[in-house]
Amino acid sequence: MGAFAAGSSEDLGPATLRVREGTCFPLRRGASSVVEGDDGWDTIVITAYADSAEWLAEYGADVVVLEPASLRAGVIARLRAVAASTAGADAGAAG
Repeated sequence: MGAFAAGSSEDLGPATLRVREGTCFPLRRGASSVVEGDDGWDTIVITAYADSAEWLAEYGADVVVLEPASLRAGVIARLRAVAASTAGADAGAAG
């Protein structure tokens, strides 16, 4: 079971992520595979769960989900929602 399995229901299987070098230590600890890259990014494999998109989005620009596509789409949707809510809050504060 991965590092973030508590409270998760559906096991989505393995997820392949690129993580910025020197970041995402909790993800690295729970990874079944870590391959160091020479471009400042490492590739890791974790077990994904139904709520993984929620907590992966918290890593922001330090994580890129490569697969599965459904998890990638979930993370992107959450990041867009945060960006939209932040833009709305900034507009309200300026006016």
